Amino acid sequence: MDTINFDVGEQPKIAINSVGGDLRLTAREGATFEARAPERGELKGKQEGDRIVIECRSSCLVFLPAESQVDIESVGGDGRITGIKGDLLIKAIGGDLKLRRVGQVAINQVGGDLAARRIDGAMSVDTVGGDVSVEKTSEDLRIRAIGGDLRIKEAQGLIDASVGGDAQLDIAPSPGTKSAISAGGDLTCRLPQDSSARVNLQAAGDIVLSVSGQIERDESSAVIEIGNCEADISLQAGGDLVMRDGTHKEDFSASLDEAFLSDADAIIAEVDSKISEIEARLGAICAGAGTVDAERIGAQVRRAVSKAIRKSTKAGRHAKTKKLNIQYDGPEIGMFSKPSKRDGITDEERLSILKMVEKGTISVDQAEDLMQSLGSEQ
Repeated sequence: MDTINFDVGEQPKIAINSVGGDLRLTAREGATFEARAPERGELKGKQEGDRIVIECRSSCLVFLPAESQVDIESVGGDGRITGIKGDLLIKAIGGDLKLRRVGQVAINQVGGDLAARRIDGAMSVDTVGGDVSVEKTSEDLRIRAIGGDLRIKEAQGLIDASVGGDAQLDIAPSPGTKSAISAGGDLTCRLPQDSSARVNLQAAGDIVLSVSGQIERDESSAVIEIGNCEADISLQAGGDLVMRDGTHKEDFSASLDEAFLSDADAIIAEVDSKISEIEARLGAICAGAGTVDAERIGAQVRRAVSKAIRKSTKAGRHAKTKKLNIQYDGPEIGMFSKPSKRDGITDEERLSILKMVEKGTISVDQAEDLMQSLGSEQ
């Protein structure tokens, strides 16, 4: 495991020129910058005053101060960015991009899907090849071109978006704003009952209205005046257009997701950090032995953690009470219950064995034999 560390201020400028694989960017307390990548990933970094420049041919894990200003040039794989409050500029993501609890963000291109949640500043996006999901924005949201479907929930600022597929909107644009959303397919929009807006609708298909206010309509268009008409909203659909009022009621699964996933990104980042440390130490112990692939096992454990969080959330959606007993197949973390038994060796057992090697309790050969023995059990 290659590691780069720099002492920086609370508001450093970070330039990520290129990452060949996936990029995970996570904010944490303190005034230090840390980047990690697998060996032979050609991780390179340099410090120029309060500016850090890095590049990496493989996947890369980065920890940095929350107030950092980040400029990302190119990522070949997926991107996941959590907790960055400073300005965020992203030029190109080859795969999917996930944003959680970030400030102002500008994005040029995402090749796959874009999922953004809790955006505390203005957000602008040029093109997204796949689907877009945006939840909880407080300022303007602009998305120029979306190849797939669009879902917007709890958006309060101006909204300007064009989507090739379907669109589902649960929005409350601020007074004085002029929003425009067009969809190549069907479009469904919901406004709060206390909205004050003038809404213009056009659709190639049917227009279905279930709203309060003054309505003028014909076969392909309609105009709705709600309250004092303090916001302007234009909706256009290549298919059907459905307009409703009333805030969408949160069901139990949604409230569970909010409570359960609020700190999930921080948990995954902490697991990444701990596993990376074990990989690095084990790599030093096993140098030249070739008996244990620490990076491969570490990657398996990371996947198990992410999968377990998804499975636990899905299980919670089917729960009928708030008292849950969620089973978890990955490494044991404080907030999870202990894992249930399953055939063969589990990722938790692998990680425990690596820790025993690290502490010198067992040798590398003994660890290999133990893994093989557990893996052969049916």
